[in-house]
Amino acid sequence: MELSEYNGHLTVVNELPLEEYLYGVVGSEMAPGWPLEALKTQAVLSRTRALWQGNKYGIANVSDTVVEQAYYGYGKESEDVRVAVDETAGEAIYYQGKLVESLFYSNAGGMTADGTEVWGNPVPYLRPVESDDTYPMVTANLWYRVQLADGTIGYVRSDLVQQTGDAKGARTGVITTENTNLRTGPSTTTHKVLSTLPSGAQVTILSEEPEENAYAWTRGPFTSAELTALLNANQDKQKAPRIPGNVTSLKVTKRGPSGRVIAMEANGVPIAVSSPDAFRSLFQQGGNSLRSTKFDVEVIQGDKQAGPQFLFRGYGFGHGLGVSQYGARAMAEKGYDYLQILQHYYQDVTIDK
Repeated sequence: MELSEYNGHLTVVNELPLEEYLYGVVGSEMAPGWPLEALKTQAVLSRTRALWQGNKYGIANVSDTVVEQAYYGYGKESEDVRVAVDETAGEAIYYQGKLVESLFYSNAGGMTADGTEVWGNPVPYLRPVESDDTYPMVTANLWYRVQLADGTIGYVRSDLVQQTGDAKGARTGVITTENTNLRTGPSTTTHKVLSTLPSGAQVTILSEEPEENAYAWTRGPFTSAELTALLNANQDKQKAPRIPGNVTSLKVTKRGPSGRVIAMEANGVPIAVSSPDAFRSLFQQGGNSLRSTKFDVEVIQGDKQAGPQFLFRGYGFGHGLGVSQYGARAMAEKGYDYLQILQHYYQDVTIDK
């Protein structure tokens, strides 16, 4: 560890050989125990990223955060991760003789992005391709969307409900534990608690869906007032026309080649963003951004005073450019090697030392 003064700041730099740095990165970006060919894919991606960066920070090449790629040190190393790095030692991805900007993320939601859908301009070696990303969804806990006797609608984890039968075509159930949280959506991390239900509370089961995961997710509902404040703050920042009145209409007006959102309107007024991927950070609630721009907007009728509510239902986790980590896992489980995986997600590239 180096401790020094740099540009008037106290600076701590962890200095180590590139390949040993990658032991910590691959173990942080993927989990030990993933298929070896997926780990090798990540090793080449992360090596390429570090080399492409050059001396970005003047005193260091990379940060230890997801600004570039996660590095959580020795504690994330494992034997299979070290094997993945060692067996790909020195290898990086090149396009027309130059290092590519190595891009990867958690989950493509079934289809990777085109550069125009993220930055607004094409990337010659990255075009939309299919990606088998469903693993997080098929292994997720099941949640019920339920309605209480007073008409309140929310979500409860399915293992906390005992089904009691059908009533006039609807499934019914009772809560089996004390102090069960009724939430705004199917997760304990991103959806707030609406109320707490006692054991024996009766519910009507409206539908079921997997717990929010890297493949499928929801955000909201957002009230009309929430969206109005959020969007007008954005419009002011972008020096664009404000939304007249409260938001009663929110529409996707244009999608890119992979189905990601690239243009939207609120009350007929175009929403201004610096790049299409900025829609992810624009619609924040409780500090949580949208997980991707591959989403639909559902209108939920609220009470007459508050106006409609808006639910975002989407797929994928991350910007979508380059390699989907869950997609790489699926390809490795099907028998593809790391070179085949990389050349599926990156077109017209070579992997060389």
